[in-house]
Amino acid sequence: MHSRFAELDWASTRIGEISLRRRLEPTTKTEVYEVKLGDEYLMSSLFTVAEEELARLTLAARETSRSVRRWFVRACRSRSPIASRNSTVIARLPSRSSAGSGGSGM
Repeated sequence: MHSRFAELDWASTRIGEISLRRRLEPTTKTEVYEVKLGDEYLMSSLFTVAEEELARLTLAARETSRSVRRWFVRACRSRSPIASRNSTVIARLPSRSSAGSGGSGM
């Protein structure tokens, strides 16, 4: 087993020192990885609920965006009257590059 605590890496940034560390959690006897900025904890492998929920929401929004885009492309190819009346909708859909840039995706 590793020592109880190890600083694996660190870097100085303009907003403070960021570090990656590993420690042994005494109650569960598991290794915990943590990211700290200065004295503040940013992330921990011990508590992952927020990260998992953020990933779930992002993937759901991305899939919804893909479904709408696929439907619209199919409608345009079939020259659907709905698609021709609503051709400006596609311009408002988030592009693949902007889908992960902080919006809800829709």
